[in-house]
Amino acid sequence: EGYATLVSITMFFCKKIVPFSLWCSSPIRTVFLLSFVSSLPLILVGSTLQAWYAASGVSLLTIGMLTLVGQPYVYKFLWAPCMDRFAPLGLDRRRGWMILTQFGLVGGLILMGLLSPSRDPFLLASIALGVAFISASQDIAVDAYRVDVLTIQTRSVGAAVTQLAGRMAILVAGACALLLAASVGWRMTYFTMAAVIALGIYVSYGAPQPHECAALPASRIPR
Repeated sequence: EGYATLVSITMFFCKKIVPFSLWCSSPIRTVFLLSFVSSLPLILVGSTLQAWYAASGVSLLTIGMLTLVGQPYVYKFLWAPCMDRFAPLGLDRRRGWMILTQFGLVGGLILMGLLSPSRDPFLLASIALGVAFISASQDIAVDAYRVDVLTIQTRSVGAAVTQLAGRMAILVAGACALLLAASVGWRMTYFTMAAVIALGIYVSYGAPQPHECAALPASRIPR
């Protein structure tokens, strides 16, 4: 009851400061959904994968090595300029990269679900590393899209829904995934998460376009 009261008070002040129609606008809804989808793989190749290895009886040394799987998230700034240069799939740069990476994530999670830590610990970890790389690339595209589509009036709301979506993704890919694994097994759990991310392809394709898209970066630095 106290939590519900706190939420009601927070929403009351939010409506007073920011119009409710702004919270329900198409760009804000899209940013929320894309932020949710982009946050899922971080947990699926992190704590959830470690729990899968632990439940399969893999050694603690191998589980500890899984922390290296998240390294692409640290170094994604290295290939971000390359992604900003090209527009795949015949779409604009943002939607093209988002859809391409989401297809890769769906395939990667399905492959992970087909393997077992007890039989293929290193192969599964290698695929998880590839999923982390693709996921980090998706983060680059989603972040760039959020910068392009949000205006000065909607940036604060966009930041709020981004944080909310990230926290919800942690619950879904963490606690909910563990509960699902206890009921239907790890394979179906990762298949289910792949299906959730597949919904992001539809969201990305129908994402509203910004009024002013950032120009392509120059090939050379002018003298």
